[in-house]
Amino acid sequence: MVGILARCVAAERKLSQFSGVKPALQVRADGCHLHVKKLGQRLLRIKPSDRIALIFVKPSGVLRRMMTLRWHFLAQGLGCMERMPWRVADRFSSFCLWERKHMKHSRIMAAAMLVAGLAAGTSMVQAQTLKKVADSNRITVSYRESSVPFSYLISPTKAVGFAVDLTEAIVDDVRAKLKRPNLEVVYVPVNAQTRIPSLVNGTYDLECGSTTNNAARGKEVAFAISHFYTGTRLLTKKASGIKNYADLANKMVATTAGSTNEKVLRKYSADHNLGMEIVLGKDYDDALRLVEDDRAVAFAMDDILLFGLMANSKNPASLEVVGDTLQVEPYGCMLRKDDPEFKKLVDGTLKRLMKSGEFSRLYARWFESPIPPKGMVLNMPMSEQLKANMKAFSDKPAQ
Repeated sequence: MVGILARCVAAERKLSQFSGVKPALQVRADGCHLHVKKLGQRLLRIKPSDRIALIFVKPSGVLRRMMTLRWHFLAQGLGCMERMPWRVADRFSSFCLWERKHMKHSRIMAAAMLVAGLAAGTSMVQAQTLKKVADSNRITVSYRESSVPFSYLISPTKAVGFAVDLTEAIVDDVRAKLKRPNLEVVYVPVNAQTRIPSLVNGTYDLECGSTTNNAARGKEVAFAISHFYTGTRLLTKKASGIKNYADLANKMVATTAGSTNEKVLRKYSADHNLGMEIVLGKDYDDALRLVEDDRAVAFAMDDILLFGLMANSKNPASLEVVGDTLQVEPYGCMLRKDDPEFKKLVDGTLKRLMKSGEFSRLYARWFESPIPPKGMVLNMPMSEQLKANMKAFSDKPAQ
């Protein structure tokens, strides 16, 4: 086991019956972290991707039991693995960990260790995607509903796009690697808010879409070789008079919640004293409707996504993409951390596509040719950054 020993607080306790026992450790959800407290003192600050190992020792100091568990952040709240040596009492947003009623020893000391990286036992299986897929004969991949031309729906159940084609190539290589020609593929929708926590908690195994690879996200997930480069620009109505960011002073501007564009926009507004009023859509379609319905004068997002949304909008001729490009960023397929075997496979698929010329053919199909459902052409030639990365095979995050 590789890990970092966090500051521990030991306690002795007489365990007679469960009904009269106070909580040994209190765990409180706070955004994307847990705060573990012992006797009112903060013990640990735990991220969703971390594991907790609970170690029980006799008063003599002899190891009695060690059990690993992993917390998961679900879209609806907080959950945990079933194989945990504690009872869980749910009190609104507080989660209290209780000793089991049937513990035989009346005096124990409880210590908590925060484990970074791979832990032993069941939690290690969680990170090893190929083993998980082989054991279940099923791989679960995500798709976006309106991320044109990367991943978007053309029917209630059919997603298409550049990133969907990359996903299918990766799945084919998983089939070959595991010798599972009948491997089941399950598709689940994600959005900007759910894509990272749902990957971390094991809901799905791979996301290829329009997710920016940056250092902050790299603390929770891993990214494959970059497959696109983009930057923030503005989608607005031609009649709005908006041409650049200075025109947005004291106006309502839309973007999507949880995106890097939101952070870029807020910083730019603050740095230039523009006083923008930023309104957040739950997804790309929702943010586009804010502009179409005149509830926002512009939609700030990655330029390629804006071109795709405009092409498939109700009235493309009424819209235009304007403004300077802010902060060029790479897109990468996203997978769980601490899984070098699966990352090697995903990177290997991308390298194979780039070296063979298939990647360039897929790019031309989705960025320079008519795309479904309306046959619109985005006319987006490959950027110099992406051309260079087809030789460099970099997975470096945005600077």
